[in-house]
Amino acid sequence: MLEETRQALRRAEEELCWEQGVSAVLQDLYRPLVAADSSSRETACIVLEKARQLTGSATGFVSLAENVMANGAAQQIIVADTGGREGGVAISEWLPAVRGDLFRRALESGQAFFDNTLPGGAAEGASGAGSIRRFLAVPVKLDGKVVGQLALANPVRDYVERDLRLVNYLAKFYAMALQHKRSQQRLYATLREKEVLLREIHHRVKNNLQVISSLLSLQAASLEDAAAREMLKESQNRVRSMALVHDQLHRSRDLSRIGFREYVKNLCASLFSSYGIDSARIALRVEVEDVSLPIDTAIPCGLIIHELVSNSLKHAFPEGRRGKIFIGLSQAPGRGRVLTVADDGVGLPRDVDLDTVHSLGLRLVRILAAQIDAAVRCLVHGGTRFEIVLPEAASEEEPALP
Repeated sequence: MLEETRQALRRAEEELCWEQGVSAVLQDLYRPLVAADSSSRETACIVLEKARQLTGSATGFVSLAENVMANGAAQQIIVADTGGREGGVAISEWLPAVRGDLFRRALESGQAFFDNTLPGGAAEGASGAGSIRRFLAVPVKLDGKVVGQLALANPVRDYVERDLRLVNYLAKFYAMALQHKRSQQRLYATLREKEVLLREIHHRVKNNLQVISSLLSLQAASLEDAAAREMLKESQNRVRSMALVHDQLHRSRDLSRIGFREYVKNLCASLFSSYGIDSARIALRVEVEDVSLPIDTAIPCGLIIHELVSNSLKHAFPEGRRGKIFIGLSQAPGRGRVLTVADDGVGLPRDVDLDTVHSLGLRLVRILAAQIDAAVRCLVHGGTRFEIVLPEAASEEEPALP
């Protein structure tokens, strides 16, 4: 009685040690199986190699069978393994000799099994391969549906119940990895669809804004009042500055942020062209950090630059006067990110007050700055200099995408 108890305890200890060993194996497998950069084939290779090693099998394969029918299963072997050792059995040498019902049994029944009584000479004639007499197969299931199998074979060593349990664990892990991969693929497909849709929205918004710009141009051409034409031209340029954002976003990899340096250069080039400015007379210097800004920050900043540069082009250099316009965006110590627009023209009146000024352009600057909680400072000395201090949330940067 005592000896039986000891044997039972020993078996229980062995079983516990085996379970702990299996748990350790599965933990080691988890990370490579669900790694984002591993393909379905690589995942199958990992599982098959581990199953072959732990059961001492000579060879094996992993197959997928999406449509399992009562009269048989059309399955595709996605990976096979011979163990990489001398005299290893090539799967092509023994698979045709295995009885068809044995080959399909796990798929059709959905039950794991092993058979150590295959007829002798199953792979006779294979160079150095020997006879495959033992076969083990475990179905791979997703949502209760059999989608493939993990199969192993041996010429010498019998399979036991513990081998079946171990391979069953591995098959379940492989099914989890398959489910993870498929979920990733569905997620990526959904994201791609949304990205295409959002890109198309930006493209259509840009086209619609260009139509509005063209309508304003046609309306201006029909007017005889020069002041009215100038007002429509300014509105047309404002619409263009917004269209530039959507055009750049449509062509960018990041649909929520915009490379601000490229945007500023395109915006200023459009303004210089619109006002017919000779760059030899008024030089432009752009020193904008190569960062990407959120679209909710980039559009107000672009419109602010539009208003201030437009004012400089129209008023700062009268009677053919030469000069320079400077645009900068940089990090100022203790002040956050600062957007600067300056010129060395005739300058604004020294007593100008942005809160009471009647100029539509400067009022828009104040309104746009308030939208992003930015502080505006105007300095008049040897020209005009505007500094717009962006709050941290609005100026949060990311490296610009190439």
